[in-house]
Amino acid sequence: MDIVSATAPAADTAQPLSVRTKLIYGAGQIVDTVTATLLPAFLFFYLTAVCGLSGFLAGLSMLITLVIDAVADPFIGALSDNTRSRWGRRHMFMLASIVPLAVSVGLLFSIPEVLTEFQAFLYVTAISIALRLAYSAYTLPHAALGAELTADYVERSSVAAYRLTFSSAGAFIPIVLGYSVFLTGPKGVLDRGAYSPFAWTCAALLLAAGLFCALATLRMRHGLHVAPTRSGLGRALFRDVINLARHRSARILVGVVLMFNIAQGVVLNLNLHANKYFWGLSEEGLKLVGLAQPAGLLLGALVGALLAKRFEKKPVVVYGLLAMCAIEAALPMLRIAGIIPADENVIVALIIPGRIVMYVAYMSLLISFTSMVADAADEHELMYGVRREGLFFAGVAFATKSAAGFGGLWAGLVLDMIGFPKAPTAELVTPEITTRLGYAAGPVAGALTLICVLIVLGYRLDRRAHDAILAQIAVRRRAGGA
Repeated sequence: MDIVSATAPAADTAQPLSVRTKLIYGAGQIVDTVTATLLPAFLFFYLTAVCGLSGFLAGLSMLITLVIDAVADPFIGALSDNTRSRWGRRHMFMLASIVPLAVSVGLLFSIPEVLTEFQAFLYVTAISIALRLAYSAYTLPHAALGAELTADYVERSSVAAYRLTFSSAGAFIPIVLGYSVFLTGPKGVLDRGAYSPFAWTCAALLLAAGLFCALATLRMRHGLHVAPTRSGLGRALFRDVINLARHRSARILVGVVLMFNIAQGVVLNLNLHANKYFWGLSEEGLKLVGLAQPAGLLLGALVGALLAKRFEKKPVVVYGLLAMCAIEAALPMLRIAGIIPADENVIVALIIPGRIVMYVAYMSLLISFTSMVADAADEHELMYGVRREGLFFAGVAFATKSAAGFGGLWAGLVLDMIGFPKAPTAELVTPEITTRLGYAAGPVAGALTLICVLIVLGYRLDRRAHDAILAQIAVRRRAGGA
């Protein structure tokens, strides 16, 4: 096998990466962001309001899918960490998973109309499980690859900024294709027949981006960390998971991810319901408000990159969370109180800047948070003597997906509890229902986001501590090489 020694990988140097390298790597994030935007923005609404699944069945399908995926993530991360092949330990998974992922995306939004409600539930759950496993098999090695490209404290934030800039740009794809191309007929977002070509188009685009990134970065595999030679993967994985649970920084980061994604699981799954029925937006209003998300993410990637260079990472995360919490809670409460009038022009004029600010805050904190995970992986190596980027990002993914699954189930139960109809019309969606919908999608989710701030305050790694960790690791490696 054509692999360099693990004792002196190029990724351990502090040399700045070229813009070309960052761009090639960042392009792979489109796979993640197209999938991660398409599903929360449209799937829950498609299942409930379009295909007629109950909120409980739609939420249960998401919970089952995401829990299975979350349990599989540590195994996928560990396999990626420990694989030795001519393709390296990351690219083999990326290349093998991208086609199944694209096919699953197309099939998920192509539910046959002849299926009963329960049959549709089984179909969606089976396709979703396949989709999520393929998604993890691509995105986890891709994320771990980014952590291996450089060990420099600031350069890591730059890599994260490039990656998340592509994420922001990629978020435009489902929003623009959905609201401006495919869901523009007389039925708008309720047009069942428009969802299948919409999803297959998104699938083709993420397939192209995924193949480009995997193939274009394949040459980099010779300069990355090499999997250690070890036997007994199951026992090693158990030991690694125990060590991860003992690691204070890892526990804090996973705790933040858990609470944050429960809150955002509710917000994202109820977002289209809230925009159409709580805020009363027309199809044009839905498109304009929908574009606020990718616009805010793109601006946030630029702002977050600047903040990461000037400030410590933890304060950026804390203030970003506080901003999100305030906006999530304030706008719905102002509408419920009657301060925001029932005028679409006024509503759109207020929601768009509010959500742009919210997503700027989100992207800014995400850049710093992603870099914090890579820094914690260095601390983990110092503590336990092994590099486990794949397992670290798998742990974060486990928390993200399991929490998002519970958030999706909560959103489904909310719809059923407030009596939201399966075939929504203006007569059936009463003011009482819309008010309850506003409370659930706004202040309740905002309060959960606030808890994240209390958790992240316990994180201790800063630039000085990380520099000391890298120095100790370098001494250990030199001693090992001698």
